[in-house]
Amino acid sequence: MQRSSLWEITLNNRIPTPGPRLASRLSLAAVALILVCPPAVAGAAQVQPPAAAAPVDHTVATNLPGVRAFIAPPANFNPLTASDAQLAAFGFPPRPGADSPPRLYAKWAEAVTSPARSIVPTLVPTSVENGPRARAVHPASAQLTANTVAGNSSNWSGYSVVDAARPFQNEEIYAQYTVPVAQQAFGACTGGWDYGSAWDGIDGNGSSDVLQAGIEFDAFCSGSTRATLYSSWYEWAPLGEVRIGNLPVAPGDVIRTIVWNTSPTVGNADVINYTANEQVRVQFNAPRGFSLDGNSVEWIVERPTVGGSLANLTNYVGDPFTFTFAFNTAGTKTNYYYPGSNPTGTEESITMDDNNGNAISISELQGFWDLWFYNEGSSL
Repeated sequence: MQRSSLWEITLNNRIPTPGPRLASRLSLAAVALILVCPPAVAGAAQVQPPAAAAPVDHTVATNLPGVRAFIAPPANFNPLTASDAQLAAFGFPPRPGADSPPRLYAKWAEAVTSPARSIVPTLVPTSVENGPRARAVHPASAQLTANTVAGNSSNWSGYSVVDAARPFQNEEIYAQYTVPVAQQAFGACTGGWDYGSAWDGIDGNGSSDVLQAGIEFDAFCSGSTRATLYSSWYEWAPLGEVRIGNLPVAPGDVIRTIVWNTSPTVGNADVINYTANEQVRVQFNAPRGFSLDGNSVEWIVERPTVGGSLANLTNYVGDPFTFTFAFNTAGTKTNYYYPGSNPTGTEESITMDDNNGNAISISELQGFWDLWFYNEGSSL
């Protein structure tokens, strides 16, 4: 319905139908109004609309300088219908493109509509480093398929897609895993800690940085004393991992991590413990002097570097990764990457070797986007 002007409302509601003399006076008044306030014409100066309001900040400071945590959106917020800007404002991962496979969109929708409680994290910097891929002492490689090779590493096991054309400069990567039981090798007691990490990330296979998030499972043994440590974390190597101290992690828990970047120097991590029904979304910066290279994505079990040396690998026995995929978040065409299937670059199936060149951790592709990791050799 067309909205009436104030003039029309006044005439209709407060003045009776005019007679000839009143009508004449009203006509003269209308002409006077037009002369005093002529209508705008092309080229005339226009009144500018008020400036757009500044974006609302939906983050809070954490105990670590420069790291922000996203607060929970209002109860009526629907991420499935929200705009891209609204998703970003609340720290949700970007939605897949319109050309995304239905099962991939379904996993994104499941992630952003999770009823998990958002918490402000207590962050704990560490000297544990889940760094770039290190080549094995005795490197070996084999061609598996037209664009898949098998290789070795002294710290990584898993699958990686690497491409010198750097297609991952605007990327989002997913992984979901079950927390394994941490223990030392059967019959062994090292007198200290063994370490293990499971994570998904961007960069690191041929570049000097890694943007990543994951879980840690460590085992201690000295004499009759035994202990374990489980934690979730995020990291932008070469800085060490930052543990999320108040997000509970225990053997058997189902954890999902999503990592993406909003610029070459700004990273995001969305970590949820489905079992505990709690979630953390944080935004953080690249290490000084570093930026995202965009040359690789990967799904990895790692023995990290601690105190400058490669740690002993935890005897984790087995660790399943499910729903592992990545996709570009910018451009007109979206490329989707899965272990065992990638549209560009070379995929590497990586085996972790010990210092003598013997395998200690391997992964196997199970179906479309699932991986199973196993201990081997001396780590058992």
